[in-house]
Amino acid sequence: MIVLALFICLPLLVQAADDDDEEEILEFDKPALAVPIPTIKFTNITVTDEGEDDLKTIDVPWLAEYLNGVYQYAIGMATIIAAVMMMVGGFQYLTAGGDATRVAKGKEKIKNAILGLFLTLSAYLILRT
Repeated sequence: MIVLALFICLPLLVQAADDDDEEEILEFDKPALAVPIPTIKFTNITVTDEGEDDLKTIDVPWLAEYLNGVYQYAIGMATIIAAVMMMVGGFQYLTAGGDATRVAKGKEKIKNAILGLFLTLSAYLILRT
């Protein structure tokens, strides 16, 4: 049991040799999406030197770019769906033939589509400013 615990913990206690003369070059490929989303464009990793202590900062923007692209795609789809629902509500309103319940359903669909479009675009405006 003790040998097993030592075998597991030994790699945690050993440190790698530190070579100050060699620069480590990081190269990563950009992610490849299984389902391409048109609004997503991945950029390269940037490495910058910070301050006097020779600290390096590595910026990997892929998650933020992915979420931004998915969000823009969802906004576009929500706008299209709202426009289609306004058309469906307008069609219901036009073909009601004087039936008060069908007229009310058509008006309700149009109102809900406009409200959804307003909420979607106001969320976009809030997150972009």
